[in-house]
Amino acid sequence: IVFQSNFSKDIFEKRGVIAPHKQSMITNGADENIFFPKNLCKSPIDGELVLISSSWSTNSLKGFKEIAIISEEEGVRVRHIGRWPSGISSSNVARLGVMGPREMATTLEQGDFFFFPSRNEACSNVLYEALACALPPIYLESGGNSQICGNGKYGIPFREADFEKGGLEQLLSKAREQHDYIRSNIVEDLDRFTFKRCYEEYLRFFESM
Repeated sequence: IVFQSNFSKDIFEKRGVIAPHKQSMITNGADENIFFPKNLCKSPIDGELVLISSSWSTNSLKGFKEIAIISEEEGVRVRHIGRWPSGISSSNVARLGVMGPREMATTLEQGDFFFFPSRNEACSNVLYEALACALPPIYLESGGNSQICGNGKYGIPFREADFEKGGLEQLLSKAREQHDYIRSNIVEDLDRFTFKRCYEEYLRFFESM
């Protein structure tokens, strides 16, 4: 058996599933021929903070309310790729609609951060796509998000409590301060986020059988 994340493995164990002795942990990856920064160097953040969010699903666990709330912060501009649920105000969010992979990659590269408030994700593909574009995530500490982001090495973590009074201002200030450092960590380890790394790990696991 191959687990996609520690979170995924924990869920199986909590359900009483007994995994075979031969097992591996292999996270997802992104297509490096599409999701890869055209320019590894990027100018420091000057002026407003551009956040990119994305979701194909309109499931409430994707964090649409948080995306709308953060769009109301001063000095922040949010651009959303994908679909948006009816019944939830998008506030100041610029809704860009559904995009093809290459158009999406171009849009991701235009942001300062990838805002990812999604809950209980086993191993999010879109999070890998953002990281493969060297776009640092601001991510909710939930599911497999922290594992993918190296427990803070490749992104800025937050908790639901940060959306209480004063928390968002501190979070965004921290993001501005750490952007260049986080992005340099991602660029240094870009291979970690690719399909190539992913399928090579699968091949080694199959060969070990």
